[in-house]
Amino acid sequence: MDITIVMLNGTSHTLSVHPEDTVGSLKQRIQDRFGVPCEKQKLMFVNGQKTHLSNDVMPISSYGLHPGAKVSLLVIEPPTIQVFVRNEKGKLNTYDIKADETVDNLKRRVQSR
Repeated sequence: MDITIVMLNGTSHTLSVHPEDTVGSLKQRIQDRFGVPCEKQKLMFVNGQKTHLSNDVMPISSYGLHPGAKVSLLVIEPPTIQVFVRNEKGKLNTYDIKADETVDNLKRRVQSR
């Protein structure tokens, strides 16, 4: 069956899927086709009410998707966090980091200043 993936910018793309495909496999196909990493995808289907396709192991048919269904794709970015680091001379520096940034990456940024 064909479903339509609707992006926030209004563009839409048709994907052929099987009712027994899982939400996780749908996210993988979206990643392969549109380059949006699975972990940044939030899928929503409106069928009388808003339904979030949140369980990656569930088949898409369990959410009521049908041929011609429109699934909205929201791209979720991790929030930015401000970190304050005082150096050995007492100078305070501010760093904007993402929640998924590693400590090693922050250390490299601090050392490069």
